[in-house]
Amino acid sequence: MRQLISIIIPCYNRKLFIADAIDSALMHNCDSQEVIVVDDGSTDGSWDEIAKFTDKVKAVRTENGGVAKARNRGIRLSTAKYIIFLDSDDRLGAGAVRAYSTVAKGDQETIFLGLARCIDEGGAACESMIYKRPSSWRSSEVPATRILSAWASNCACLIPKELILKAGGYDENLSLGEDYDLNFRMLLAGGKFQLIDEYVYDVRLHFGPKLTRNVSGERYSAMCSLFRRTWRTFREEFSLPDNCEDRVRLAQWCWSMGRTCYRAEEPEVGDEFVSLAREIAGRDARNGTPVVRALYNFLRPRDVERATEMIKSFSSAVRKPK
Repeated sequence: MRQLISIIIPCYNRKLFIADAIDSALMHNCDSQEVIVVDDGSTDGSWDEIAKFTDKVKAVRTENGGVAKARNRGIRLSTAKYIIFLDSDDRLGAGAVRAYSTVAKGDQETIFLGLARCIDEGGAACESMIYKRPSSWRSSEVPATRILSAWASNCACLIPKELILKAGGYDENLSLGEDYDLNFRMLLAGGKFQLIDEYVYDVRLHFGPKLTRNVSGERYSAMCSLFRRTWRTFREEFSLPDNCEDRVRLAQWCWSMGRTCYRAEEPEVGDEFVSLAREIAGRDARNGTPVVRALYNFLRPRDVERATEMIKSFSSAVRKPK
């Protein structure tokens, strides 16, 4: 019998959290769901934890190839109409499957986006701006410009499998921005996002290793290309008066990525991001404190970032007890 929902969990070196993630997926006692775990070449004993659930989940081991490849493997194993992606250090909300099952009526173009909250390493709820939906998202259907300027994840989403396949699945060459890229291509394939006001997902904040591989200048550059493609594909929509906020938000996102690249000692890629940000929104793209934004009137963005880092280092040294 074809299932309604597949919960796909890619795992790489998550021995401390993977059992909790699987438990959260299994707790729903729903006959119309299946849980698929793809161990992406873990070396820390994660597979031993996963093996405890093999009578309840579909579990496979692969060579390490990154999160995009692991998710694609899970998609191929799926027998369901809809897919939920659950990161191996996160948890599915207690009412997630019920909430999604209520709205999943066979629509193969709509991505249902629920509410997420943040938890700490021990699982207690904590405050964070990560994965917060902007307050401007008041209507149930979210325009493409809003998604592409404020949402870069597939977590908290129920996605039609047919739409994922129509969009071509995850780009396995990406290890930064793979979710954003899939969202972009699903929108081009006719997909649309609809909000549901139900808590469905826990994002765990911790200091363990990330599933995304180490970020290099090449990967930052690929992310810049994604933003550039978004802007040039949806430029007309972003330029509409009603979407001005989305256009500025996209530009400031690019500017922030440029600052990240400067701090990562990738100044050339940082300049690419800043140039794109200026193309999108001019001076409104400038992101930072009032003092930092004022410095942009006199210094190149890369020099501003260097100066602010030096000030931070000096302030930290002054405050350090002797």
